[in-house]
Amino acid sequence: MEINLNGKKALIGASSAGIGAGIAQVLASCGVSVTLASRQEEKLQRTC
Repeated sequence: MEINLNGKKALIGASSAGIGAGIAQVLASCGVSVTLASRQEEKLQRTC
């Protein structure tokens, strides 16, 4: 199954590490405009 995500938007919580960071990276590589949320700004900067 192929889904076109180009141009879509996603808000991802707990995105500074682990599954959240992985999902953010995969969605961004698929053309999704990703907004990240985390309690730890330093770790979040590394995800970007």
